[in-house]
Amino acid sequence: MKKYLLIIVSVLLCYETFAQMEVSTVKESRDPWKFGINVNATYDWVNQPKYIEKQYGAKVGVAGEKHLVYNLYFKPTFNFWKKGYKSVFPQGSVDVDGYFLDFEATLELKFGDERLGRGFIFSLTPFFTYGMFGNTSWTNNDATDAENYTAGVSKTVETFADGNLHKEDVGYMFGIGYDFNHHWELDAKYIMGFVNIGRWNNYRWRGFSIGVTYFFQSDKKRY
Repeated sequence: MKKYLLIIVSVLLCYETFAQMEVSTVKESRDPWKFGINVNATYDWVNQPKYIEKQYGAKVGVAGEKHLVYNLYFKPTFNFWKKGYKSVFPQGSVDVDGYFLDFEATLELKFGDERLGRGFIFSLTPFFTYGMFGNTSWTNNDATDAENYTAGVSKTVETFADGNLHKEDVGYMFGIGYDFNHHWELDAKYIMGFVNIGRWNNYRWRGFSIGVTYFFQSDKKRY
């Protein structure tokens, strides 16, 4: 019985020793931070299936990138984002546009030749946006609401005024891309907001983006 117990204890000690050795060899990359600019074209809408027309938008901002460990990278970006949507329904229409500050905290997995900086990218991006300003145009074809609207005549209000769109949104982006040479990155992402954006509906932001990031610095250090 003691012999079996000694064998079990020895196996457990060996397992623990090798586990600690393996963990100790995983070191954070010494590659420096890279910084650059980020430009995206977007195609935006909301999750309402009826009466919604998609709209083109754009994001412009700055980006950083830090090699964490192995093929895992952290890429935060700060953007100025214009997006909107249009809804045309039997009673009228609403045309929404807004300008947002956008923060994205992207985790990237890169697969390819690290020496040349070439490889495919798979990314998951939590994001937060805050509405700054914009205009929303309402057209009501129903003349019964004469106090607030003139039938068939557009009325413009501030997008983020009281009673209109909420300013804050959080969500995720799921993307693929390609790193060309430590300087240029191309990516495409699907955008999925989680927050109800309207005070008078249950709409949530959706969209696609195609973007290019250029990093100024590409000096590499090794582990």
